[in-house]
Amino acid sequence: MSTEKSSAAMAVGFNALLMRQLGVSLVLAVVATGLITPPLLLLYRRRVTLWMVRKAGEAPPPALPQSPSRAVLPASDRLRLVVLGLWPGPSGELLRAIALLYVALPKLPLLLFHLRFWRGAAPLVFLLALMGFSGWVLAMGLVTGALGFTPGPLLWMARIAGLAAGLGLGVWLLRGVAERHARGVLSERAFALEIWWLLYTLVQAFVVRIGIGIGIGAGAVALLSFPMGRWLAGRALGRIDSSEAPPLRLMLLRVFGNSRRSERLFEQLVQAWSPLGPIELIGGADLALQQVSPLDFLAFVTGRLRERFGQAPSETAARLAAPPTRANDGSYPARQTFCHADVWQPTMRRLLSASYAVVMDLRQFQAQREGCHVELEALARSGSDRPIVFVTDDSTNVPLVRQLLTGAGADPEKPPWHFVAASAREATTVERVMDAVGAA
Repeated sequence: MSTEKSSAAMAVGFNALLMRQLGVSLVLAVVATGLITPPLLLLYRRRVTLWMVRKAGEAPPPALPQSPSRAVLPASDRLRLVVLGLWPGPSGELLRAIALLYVALPKLPLLLFHLRFWRGAAPLVFLLALMGFSGWVLAMGLVTGALGFTPGPLLWMARIAGLAAGLGLGVWLLRGVAERHARGVLSERAFALEIWWLLYTLVQAFVVRIGIGIGIGAGAVALLSFPMGRWLAGRALGRIDSSEAPPLRLMLLRVFGNSRRSERLFEQLVQAWSPLGPIELIGGADLALQQVSPLDFLAFVTGRLRERFGQAPSETAARLAAPPTRANDGSYPARQTFCHADVWQPTMRRLLSASYAVVMDLRQFQAQREGCHVELEALARSGSDRPIVFVTDDSTNVPLVRQLLTGAGADPEKPPWHFVAASAREATTVERVMDAVGAA
């Protein structure tokens, strides 16, 4: 009897140690994601820029990332925290406890990871960090708790081996995500929601086990909310009305140089157009902080980003010939095609020929923007069988735009050419763009 009690006590102790170690790995993964993602994204953007300006076969020099900007908690969330903190009496204590355990703990990292220098790759980084640190702490717990190792070289070897195994598992999972995303089954938005639901589930599991003091079984049961939530989400997404209308491919062109503006326009345009069809664009550094596909990120972290620039025009044509796949959340993908300096023009023409409509952001367009000259002349010579919408503002040299179009044989005063004035609100700008495409 005493032996059975001793074995049961050892099992409970090991389970408690396991839960604590997993909690430590979660905290480390969140902290590492917050620290690593901004410089990683900036390094990614620098690498994209270096490969873009070179011809095929040229190697770029090494580059260091720039310092990211400081993150700020939105004013609305600061106000909520202040109200909960100042609420008087026992009700206020209950509200503060609930806010801390069920709102603040999981929401603060979510708020951070949705800021500009995080949202492009934070879900992907978090997946790798969680797997890596889980291997680190589980190996440490195993050799110290189960095998009785004392601190020393063997313990550090076990930690490093666990970290390597965890990162290997993370890369394997990332390959699966990239493969599903490449097939169009999993959208970036759906993957981000799955990662944040996983983070929230893990936080609540440790709140139940450690914060409230309920038994280990209750903490394990709380983890079941992750697959349950995924199942419910899949059921809900399965009821989305799948329109029988053929997908409408949109091509997005823009003046490079203003990352914030490109990010805002792209974000709003994806929300408006992704239910209708895919969005195609030439990859650039201006969207490298926000538009990072799992396949591109996997190539970056494994040192194979250069391979993403090796796409010949014939490969692009083969990809465009395949019918677009609608993801499980009802959206079509937005895909960047990365090109070297000697390939982007034929690739741009391939994308143009396969597009139902074209949107070109011409804000800050002036005579020295030679790449935009090439794109405008290609649009003029492509015929008038598709809606073409130009977004302009006071910084746009509109007379030069009209001159280039006229010189290439087009009449910019007649359809399908549409000039849309940009608004201070990017959502309003995209509404005007959608109205112009619909009118055409």
